[in-house]
Amino acid sequence: RNLEQAHGTLLNLQQTRLAVETAQSQVHVTRVLSETATALQQLNTTGVTVEQIDDLKDDMAEEYEHLQTIHDSLTQPNNGAADDESLLLKELEAMMIQDDDAAADDDDNKESTSLAPTTVGGASIIGGVVLPLSSSNEHPSAEEERQSASTATSFANEVVPTPDADVGTPPPQEEIKPDEPL
Repeated sequence: RNLEQAHGTLLNLQQTRLAVETAQSQVHVTRVLSETATALQQLNTTGVTVEQIDDLKDDMAEEYEHLQTIHDSLTQPNNGAADDESLLLKELEAMMIQDDDAAADDDDNKESTSLAPTTVGGASIIGGVVLPLSSSNEHPSAEEERQSASTATSFANEVVPTPDADVGTPPPQEEIKPDEPL
């Protein structure tokens, strides 16, 4: 019987101790909640409103879009390179046709034909020399054509020997293949 009484007393003490610990824990939680509420009230009195937060989020979204636009612009392939390549291919083709025509003529005719100006894709080709006609996308003016022809003729006169000069074998020219990168 003493053993049962001692066991009952021990059980009561354990329950009392558990109740005290629970009460202490509840007091601590209540104190923390009170401190948290006070801290939140202080933060809310700083003047930050929901509208300000929304404006801030909108500003951040605009800045992100701006950065994305810059990123997209930097990562886009250069579309102008294809246009430049097609212009170069047209010029090469015109030069090859001109060389074929010149080879078919006799020597006197060959010199006069090779110096005749040819216009291909916004450039003048005279004696195998490509001269741009205009920096704009429009057709060149008559004055620009005269200047280009004058420049090309003076250049050709410096480069191409006169018929009475001793003309040796011209140096071999490198063949440009359209599928090779420049």
